[in-house]
Amino acid sequence: MMKLQKTACDYIDSVCRSIRSCRERELFRAELLDHIEQKTAELMRGGKTQEEAERAAVGSLGPAEAISKGMNAVYRPSAAKYIFLAATLFLAFLNAAPWLAFLFNIPNMPLAVFPAEGATAVIGGADGPTSIFVSAGSWSMVSFILPLLLILFAGITVRLFLRPKFGGRNNGMRPRT
Repeated sequence: MMKLQKTACDYIDSVCRSIRSCRERELFRAELLDHIEQKTAELMRGGKTQEEAERAAVGSLGPAEAISKGMNAVYRPSAAKYIFLAATLFLAFLNAAPWLAFLFNIPNMPLAVFPAEGATAVIGGADGPTSIFVSAGSWSMVSFILPLLLILFAGITVRLFLRPKFGGRNNGMRPRT
């Protein structure tokens, strides 16, 4: 691996400075550095000096603004990422609302969407062997599904933020070997 001169390093910096995605910026910086080094070595084998070869390699790539604009178009953040983030935060709030009402001792918190699970009533008879107790559990299914939905949406959101491109690490710039 050769040490590049100021011309190539400045070009790489100007391209990568305009790429919005930090992760893609570092990947593209390494890819661009590798490409310029290969092109420079090829031109030097043809008889050019290192400085001439670097200038020719950088010149063959085109303007830095066009490259970074193309990269930003390819790696534009998707709306699904932020929709799943909002849905996850909303589900987390719905799951936490009853606990927040309990922890902060808020008796009539309007955001506590779950009624008490243990609501019971006596139907006929006195308290004894002939009385019938009825418990209301209409929210039990919702209180079971909401945490599962939260886990599902949190998993999808983490996947979208950490690995935005489905289908592996090959970003189309270099074939897999």
